[in-house]
Amino acid sequence: MNDNVKILATHLAFPEGPIAMPDGSVVFVEIGAGQLSRWRPNGQVEAVAQPGGGPNGATSDQRDRIYIAQNGGNWMRNPDPTRVEPGMSGGVQCVIDGEAVWVSRNPLAPNDLCFGPDGLLYVT
Repeated sequence: MNDNVKILATHLAFPEGPIAMPDGSVVFVEIGAGQLSRWRPNGQVEAVAQPGGGPNGATSDQRDRIYIAQNGGNWMRNPDPTRVEPGMSGGVQCVIDGEAVWVSRNPLAPNDLCFGPDGLLYVT
């Protein structure tokens, strides 16, 4: 193994969308678990929110609110489209007080998102 590589956490469920937070923690989605998680510098990993579906990317705004690109779980955790979670679809979610609330149900299966220098939220 490369001496410049340090493993910070193991047993994660397809992590993506890491966000470096002001407190030194890193928030990220776990697509395979349908959750938003946080790694802390002491090595602890904890669940932050359970958006369900397939959270596929994450970003934060200037007030450190977390936004999630939600693919709906229609391909990663659930390749069988006849078994989609009830009420689940794709779109954009925002985490407020530990709950993932819908900002938009579009696009159908977003992959990632970020805020631009103009303050607008860009979604792919």
